[in-house]
Amino acid sequence: MEEVGSLKVTRLRMQRRCTKKCVKPTLLLSIVGSSYDTCLNGMLILQQKKSKARKESSTTSSPSTPDCVVLEKSEFQRPIGRKTAKEMEKKRKRMGNEYDDNGSAAILEQMRADQLESRKQRNEHLQEMIQLAKERENREKRREAKEQDEADAKIMAMDTSSMGDIEVEYFNSRKREIIERRRAHVSR
Repeated sequence: MEEVGSLKVTRLRMQRRCTKKCVKPTLLLSIVGSSYDTCLNGMLILQQKKSKARKESSTTSSPSTPDCVVLEKSEFQRPIGRKTAKEMEKKRKRMGNEYDDNGSAAILEQMRADQLESRKQRNEHLQEMIQLAKERENREKRREAKEQDEADAKIMAMDTSSMGDIEVEYFNSRKREIIERRRAHVSR
């Protein structure tokens, strides 16, 4: 209810201002082609925007205003640039290196010790993995050699008396290969 009353008061004030400034809402009505209230509302909005712009644009405030703002020294200074920020960072790092306290040195030493320990553990783990791979490879070689020996034994034990000439020739050539391979293996 108060808003409606204050809106009416504001409209009356706007009408008075318009008549003082020789701007008539009827003139606006003829230009815009809207109702009297619409023109009056438009003028009201324009007036409010102008008053806000004036308040925001005024940089000096009189001490008698209740919302006087006291600015601190930091608000008057310009922000530092990129180059200055980099230089300040470099100075801070140099100062940190020159005047390092024992606490950070101890932390740094602890980090180095932890890193060295983790490297040792990783190397041990890698050595174990290499050893396991070698053992696996040796087992595979032994298994293959065992299978080869079993196949060779079958071929050497093969009775060729009941076979044809071509089959006898094939098995005799295989027996010679087996004998040559064993001689080469023994001579090593």
